Amino acid sequence: MPTGCQIKNQYAAPGLPQVMEYQHYYPFGMQLEALGYTSGADLKNNYLYNGKELQEDYGLNWYDYGARMYDPVIGRWTTVDPLAEKGRRWSPYNYALNNPIRFIDPDGMEMTDFLDKDGNKTLHVEDGSNAVFKLTGNDKTDEYFKFTGEYSNQGGKNEVSVEGAVAGAQDYVTNNYDKCNQSVNFVGRTYESATEAQGKTVDNIEIVNGNSLARGITNDLASKVTAEKSVASAQESAGKGNLVVGANGGHVVTMTTKTFDVTRYNTSGSIIENKQIIGGKTTNVNGSPRPTNIGPGKLNSFQNPNYSGMIWYSLPAK
Repeated sequence: MPTGCQIKNQYAAPGLPQVMEYQHYYPFGMQLEALGYTSGADLKNNYLYNGKELQEDYGLNWYDYGARMYDPVIGRWTTVDPLAEKGRRWSPYNYALNNPIRFIDPDGMEMTDFLDKDGNKTLHVEDGSNAVFKLTGNDKTDEYFKFTGEYSNQGGKNEVSVEGAVAGAQDYVTNNYDKCNQSVNFVGRTYESATEAQGKTVDNIEIVNGNSLARGITNDLASKVTAEKSVASAQESAGKGNLVVGANGGHVVTMTTKTFDVTRYNTSGSIIENKQIIGGKTTNVNGSPRPTNIGPGKLNSFQNPNYSGMIWYSLPAK
């Protein structure tokens, strides 16, 4: 049975949109030719299964995933995984752990960005960085992701992305924490580790790297840091990679920096979620849902930054 359909270039014909191309695929990506349709000689499109470019040189019909080529006819990679030693239970040629209905493989490589305390990958942020962070600390009063000083061969740059580190920390707390103050401190400690790896420091970082309660964080920010003039200015600061904290006395949150694709894993290394974190949003962690100005709140979610009268503060790295 076909499991995928891709439609290309719907644009206005007289009266109604016109479908110019669609394709159906078997789970491992081979096309069901009888069910495909293409109209128009100028619409040659090689970006097909999973949006990867089909390479038709020498009649091979392989897909280019970046790290290596993929053959949909046999459902296998053409070469060994560059990070094969990290997944020794699996064949280095297998595609999507032999389960393409459940899993994806964006670049043809094992991905390891954020590790749990036992060294198992827990999430990956597509930030273009090869940096490796590991969960450090005894419990939720002092945990954070610490830069290990190591880089993995993921095809990115051997440098730390502060924005990616913040995104990883924010995603982690929304899935594992239920107290807003502890989640903000987790993000703050991760931010400090990432900025230190870049040789930078952050003034007033002590406000959000301990275990203060929400009211204490609010009071310290109000007394030591100049508030942002608007949500828009806070979003602009966050977009530059700065840690931006919102506080209103009874609740504290952080703001996302940039838009990233995030992959979460369970302890056995299987993908449990693929999603996108949007820049300029509120990382909301609550013990229970609370209302916002845009309707009922959700437990541990990313929300509109106009959140319950928050005052926003930036802690830039220097």
